[in-house]
Amino acid sequence: MKLGVAGCANSCAEVHVKDIGVLGTEEGWDIYVGGSAGAHPRLADKLIEGLQYEEVLRIVDIIIEYYQQNADIERIGQFIDRIGLKKFKADVLARF
Repeated sequence: MKLGVAGCANSCAEVHVKDIGVLGTEEGWDIYVGGSAGAHPRLADKLIEGLQYEEVLRIVDIIIEYYQQNADIERIGQFIDRIGLKKFKADVLARF
């Protein structure tokens, strides 16, 4: 699992090609999930936006726990594509 953190909205593309990306904005932290680069590139989907620091830590824990409990041996993006973004988002945010 790969994580990326960036503190700006300009030229901070790494958060969009990581399993979990955390992007700092003026309104708070945005969380992206499911990105990957390499042989099977996939841009991450925005999960939630405008979080405070403590909320970021909590949602990242929830994402990892949900992935561990439900995914096969696959990247988060493949897992999301298999179950659907709507289900992934609803299940993760319900635990938040």
